[in-house]
Amino acid sequence: DLVLTAADPGGREGHLVAIEALVPVTAQDGRIESLSLADLRAVFDGTITGRAALGGGAAPVVLHVLDATHPLQQVIAQQLGPAIAPGAIRHPDPYRLADAVARDPWALAVLPARLSADLHRVALSDGCGTRLRADAFAVAAGDYPLSTGLFVVAPPRRRSAISRDLLASLAHPRMQESLAARGVAGTELLRLPVTAQG
Repeated sequence: DLVLTAADPGGREGHLVAIEALVPVTAQDGRIESLSLADLRAVFDGTITGRAALGGGAAPVVLHVLDATHPLQQVIAQQLGPAIAPGAIRHPDPYRLADAVARDPWALAVLPARLSADLHRVALSDGCGTRLRADAFAVAAGDYPLSTGLFVVAPPRRRSAISRDLLASLAHPRMQESLAARGVAGTELLRLPVTAQG
C-alpha cells in the first residue's frame, strides 16, 4: 500500500515525511577528519584517489557506492555529480554498504546520517573551511549541502483504513519527535534561539 523512498515521487502521490542528511563516512580508524564538498566530488569522480590529497597520509581512498539504479544513489549523483571513480565498489543497499565501510580501513562512502552510528563521520566544510553541521535545523534550513527527502508514496487508488491512519499520523508531534530521535528532520517548524545561531 505504501512505499518509503528517497526518490522523488515524480507524478505519483507522494508525502514528504522527513529530510535526512547524507554524510561522508569512513571506518572508525579511517583518519579523514574533514573534507570540502569539492574534495568529496573529486573522490567520487576519481580525480582524488589517495588520502594525501585529503590530509590522511599516503594510503589510498577506496570509494564505496550503491548500485547505480538504487534511488538513494541517484539522489547522491544529483548532488555530487553522475561520474563515479572507475574502481568504486558497488553495493545493493545502504545497510550492506555501511557494513562494507566498517570492514574496509581505506573506505569512503556517503550514507544517510541514521546509518552512520558505527562509522566515523567525516565533517564537511565549505569553501572558507567552516565545518557544516548535519543537524536537523541545518538540514531543514538547507544550510547543510547534502540531504534527501524521505517520501511515502501511495498508489493512485483508495487506500485501506490503516494506510490512511498511518499517513495522517506522520504529521503528529509524537511522530515528528520520533523522526528527530532517529536523526532526521521532520516537516514541523523548527526554532533556533538567537544565542545558538553563531
